[in-house]
Amino acid sequence: MTNTEGKSGLYSQSDRRNDDNRRLEDKPTDNDKRKLDERRQPDDRRRHFVNLLGSGDNFFDDVIGWLFQNGNDEWYIGPNENEPEESEVTCRVSFESVDKMTAFKTWLDEKDSAS
Repeated sequence: MTNTEGKSGLYSQSDRRNDDNRRLEDKPTDNDKRKLDERRQPDDRRRHFVNLLGSGDNFFDDVIGWLFQNGNDEWYIGPNENEPEESEVTCRVSFESVDKMTAFKTWLDEKDSAS
């Protein structure tokens, strides 16, 4: 289970840095038969994401509007299929940069406190 940081009324953000390491042991790279360009690079592995908890057409219209105006095409929104069935998460927005994610969370916090 992941720890949750930055939870507000409209989003949550899990942080896997504090979870147990899922690897049992380091595997030597000699066993990896893929060419170097076929392997994921460190920058390809993680994006910065926010799980949305809000719902309703107006909420999603506002979110999409903010992303188009402020996201600079550096975002992706989609279902979070890894959430348990009883989860409040409606979808996940991921960003290529921490700065964009932080600006989005700030906007969500302001939106939440205004309501």
